[in-house]
Amino acid sequence: DNVDHFKVILFHMGMNHAAYIAAYLTAEPSIDFSSQNGKDCVFKTIDDNYCEILQIFLKHSPGIKDCLYESEYKITWFYSINEATALMYAAWRGKFKCVKLLNVVLV
Repeated sequence: DNVDHFKVILFHMGMNHAAYIAAYLTAEPSIDFSSQNGKDCVFKTIDDNYCEILQIFLKHSPGIKDCLYESEYKITWFYSINEATALMYAAWRGKFKCVKLLNVVLV
C-alpha cells in the first residue's frame, strides 16, 4: 500500500469533491486525521472554507477532536500566526462557518 492517502484527499479537496472524499474515507477507515498530514488537510479545509469536507473529516476520525481543540498545530504558511488550535485558526482567518461547525462538535 504505497498510496499517500492525504495527497489523494488534498487533490480531491482542490476539486471540491466532498462525495468522493466521503466514499474514499469509508473505503479506507484506517486514515487518521490526528497525524501531521491529517492536520494539514484539516487546516486546508479551514483555509478554503470547505465546511462540508471538514465535517466529513470530523465524522470519520473522532480522535482528531483532541488534537484540534487542545494542542496547537504548527502553521508554516502564515507569518502572522505560528501555532493555533483549529478553532483559534478558523476564528483568526474569519472562517465563521468553520468556527460554528467546530464549536458544535466541541460541545
